[in-house]
Parts: sequence; C-alpha cells; structure tokens
Amino acid sequence: MTKRTITLLLLLAAWLFILIGEEHRLMELRLQIPKKEKELAALDEERARLEMEIDTSLNPKKLLELLREPAYSHLGFPQKDL
Repeated sequence: MTKRTITLLLLLAAWLFILIGEEHRLMELRLQIPKKEKELAALDEERARLEMEIDTSLNPKKLLELLREPAYSHLGFPQKDL
C-alpha cells in the first residue's frame, strides 16, 4: 500500500468514527423526545388547572360567599374617598 492509500484510509476511518458519534448523539436526543412530551403535557395540564383555579377564586360570587365566612367577616367593602 502506498502512503497516499494509508492516509486516505485513516481519514475515512476518522470520518466514520465522527459520523457514528454524531448518530449516537442524535439517537440519544430522539429517545428523550417522548419523555419531554410527557413533561410538557403535565405542565400544560397544571397550567390549565391553575388558570381555572384563578378564574374561580376571582369570581365575584365566590368573593361574596367568602365575605360571609367567619374568617373574612372583618373585611368590608372599600370606601371611596373624595
């Protein structure tokens, strides 16, 4: 074998080694996709639940019901100072 052939084979082997490493890294990322999708779905569900909780807690009817409870009976309606 000539020196040129050996050099080309070494370059080919190095290129294949790098290519296999990149494929391995890409496969690891692909395997993480389902896990990340589940985490995203759980976060989206939690966000929707918290939005619903905020909407129901700021409902005027709910606030008036809370005003009748003993824990909040000391609160009154705001006075407008002119």
